[in-house]
Amino acid sequence: MAVRKTLDKRIGRRIYRGQRDPTWPLSSVFERSVFHLKGNDPSTDVDKALETKGGLWKTREGYWDRFYEYAHGLPGLPNAMSPEDWWILGRHHGLVTPLLDWSESPYIAAFFALTDYMEFMNPGFKLGMPTGGIKWGEGSIAIWELVEAGGMGSRNEEFQIIRPATEFSVHSLRVRAQKSVFTKLIHDVHLDLESYLGSRDLIACLERYDIPGVEAAKALRDLELMNITFSDLFPDLGGAAARANFGSSSWHLVGGML
Repeated sequence: MAVRKTLDKRIGRRIYRGQRDPTWPLSSVFERSVFHLKGNDPSTDVDKALETKGGLWKTREGYWDRFYEYAHGLPGLPNAMSPEDWWILGRHHGLVTPLLDWSESPYIAAFFALTDYMEFMNPGFKLGMPTGGIKWGEGSIAIWELVEAGGMGSRNEEFQIIRPATEFSVHSLRVRAQKSVFTKLIHDVHLDLESYLGSRDLIACLERYDIPGVEAAKALRDLELMNITFSDLFPDLGGAAARANFGSSSWHLVGGML
């Protein structure tokens, strides 16, 4: 169900992001980490709030600098990596970054939102070890659609749309499997994509679709039939283990009856 109807529907390439909670802003982990500085005033200049630390830019780059310092030279890393490569690599391994994850597939985006939702409703779900009976039905999840139009996303602008080079070996398998795209917002006032696009009169490029929680289990079962699973999206030993746990759990027995 679309929750925003746009009169000025844009034409362009589309990317998708799934989120467990429709009320969550479209913000990166870094942006969420400084959101509290804005309070309830969307016009608050966060850079001023961080003056004692050298500003928002310096705080953001500090994560990159430290990650590079500790990771540079580790076995298996290419000799030549761009700053974006380091951000993406760090994002895949839990680094606080200004990158927001998207996919070129709405179904892959839905998978991540649905599994997060089921994990929230059933702690241990992703490990295949939920406690008690399997629960779903409350609330809904959100699938966001962003249309690349209106001149947005230039690499020289404060908002970037980044498509990683899939030949980069460190994260190429996951990038390819997940059809990964990243957005990067560098702004001192707007810390979420929705308010930023609104400030540029590009809000028509953003739409949200809500999926009722009651459909979560059936939707995950349908995605499995489409080969959208942990092992397909994470083509490594971790993904194989997650799929094995998931497929052997009580959830799978319930899902198989839907």
